[in-house]
Amino acid sequence: MQVRNDYGNYVGGGFEQDSFLKFDFSGISQATRIKKATLHLMYYHWQNNNPAGRILSLYRVNNNWNEDTLLWNNQPSYQINPTDNSMVPANFGWMTWNVTNDVKGFLNGTLDNFGWKLSDSVYWGGYNIPCTFFYAKENRVYIPYIELEPISVVYIDDDFNSTTPGSGNDNFNHIQEANNAVAE
Repeated sequence: MQVRNDYGNYVGGGFEQDSFLKFDFSGISQATRIKKATLHLMYYHWQNNNPAGRILSLYRVNNNWNEDTLLWNNQPSYQINPTDNSMVPANFGWMTWNVTNDVKGFLNGTLDNFGWKLSDSVYWGGYNIPCTFFYAKENRVYIPYIELEPISVVYIDDDFNSTTPGSGNDNFNHIQEANNAVAE
């Protein structure tokens, strides 16, 4: 997987390289409540010019696509505004993007899951265009993944009374007091 900006005034002149990613969430219940979802990609190599400090943008894709037939001239449309941006670090390692809102939409059915497009969309303007390389699923060690952080559920007994066996000093007479205590 690689990402590289275009060069010159001729957009699509053969220099730009974007990557498309799609994850299968079908095994996750629609009822799952997500606090945070983070995309992780392993940055392992660069070519032509060090991309450190470049911003790579992740865009939610609008239409279905197939990795076996995807070409520059048949790539699907994508959202105008990026889901998130991430700066290429000075050293190789994991890069992350916050994909929480997209994943929540995929899971609850309000968004279709066609994945994302990863792009370096800031104009370069010269030769030796920085090219950023990430491991793809074929690597089998540093594969792209999405980390899901579920929302913790706390059950509060609103029928509590002081005669409840096992009650201690932290008794709550009102649900709101319990919610406030859990939030602290």
